[in-house]
Amino acid sequence: MTIGSLKQQLEERWAIPVAFQSLTLEAQVLNNNEQLGNCSAPNATNIFMHMVVSLDRAPEELRNPDPQMCLKALTFITHAAQTIDAEITTAVTARALEDSDRDVRKGAREALARIAERDNAQAIAAVTARLEDHNWTVREAAVQALAQIAERGNAQAAVVITACLKHPVLFVRVAALKTLPQIAERGDVQAVAAVTARL
Repeated sequence: MTIGSLKQQLEERWAIPVAFQSLTLEAQVLNNNEQLGNCSAPNATNIFMHMVVSLDRAPEELRNPDPQMCLKALTFITHAAQTIDAEITTAVTARALEDSDRDVRKGAREALARIAERDNAQAIAAVTARLEDHNWTVREAAVQALAQIAERGNAQAAVVITACLKHPVLFVRVAALKTLPQIAERGDVQAVAAVTARL
């Protein structure tokens, strides 16, 4: 059995993707291709290893061309957010809003809703940055994500969503129109004027 095969078994048992595992023996990181039998002394019956779980490879995993691998990574990152700095997991997850696969973008929105505290400035900034993306599907996903992480009355979110009502792509405008009532305060003059102008 190789170290890579052992990691696969550990993933199946503990739901920690192989990409986020590092196995160490006496402070040495073991290579995936290394044979497990070579890690023990002759006639030894036990091998004592440590597993280090890290999100260092998360950006790479979220760029995986296989949507299922991206979704698996998002699921793990969401669970890991309970024990790992939320700022790190939020920044990494927001990048998945740029994915070409609709299910991955949806998974990123749902993960952000679980990871980020409502109205968290860093999370809102990470999502708002995606509103400048050249791809309209990314902008649409960012608008929808803002609805899940911004509290009603958040002026910053209301302003950027209002601006999306002028977007040339219908789907982005529709997403903004659906999101705005969830963010803007009832009677918000700027929001009312922006929606009225679109009628």
